[in-house]
Amino acid sequence: MRKFLNIILVIAMIALMIMPANAGAMVALVNDSGYPKEIKYGDIEYCNCGIDHTNKPFEWWTDITDRNSPQWDLIHNYLTVQEDGTLATDDGYTACALGRYFGKIGSKWVFICDDGSEIKVVKADEKQDRHTKNYDLIHGIICNELIELVVDSKISKTCPTGNFKDLAGFEGNIIGWKEVLENDLPDLLKGSIYK
Repeated sequence: MRKFLNIILVIAMIALMIMPANAGAMVALVNDSGYPKEIKYGDIEYCNCGIDHTNKPFEWWTDITDRNSPQWDLIHNYLTVQEDGTLATDDGYTACALGRYFGKIGSKWVFICDDGSEIKVVKADEKQDRHTKNYDLIHGIICNELIELVVDSKISKTCPTGNFKDLAGFEGNIIGWKEVLENDLPDLLKGSIYK
């Protein structure tokens, strides 16, 4: 039996190695107002940095004070505070601060964890380049985080440690990401990012 399982493992590894580069451009069906809708994803990118990405710190949404920014517009017109204090879009993407590498405010991403779970994220704030590890525009300097949740102040009741890594839906070590394509949210936002 053990030999059989080893053979299956080797076959699976070979299949992954010869998979075409665009295999990450998958299409998923979701229910949107009772109708199926296609969601198209970009290629999956994997973080091969060897860093543990289980930490998921947060910032208060009230720290975003520029009323002429796309961050402000997104938070006040497109996001809703959830019971756990997180902010999310109507289609379930959680507000996070991400590095510049992850595109415009309003861009949507799916972060993939090593346990197979996925975290759906909308970029609600942009980390300053100097707040990314060695200016890599991806990793945060707080705890090598990839995502930093943008939350409401009542989060202190649901996340007393200051880290979302143990909150349901946010567990897992992030190993990769894929962009949600055909997302018009960044183009709907008003304002400009202060540099």
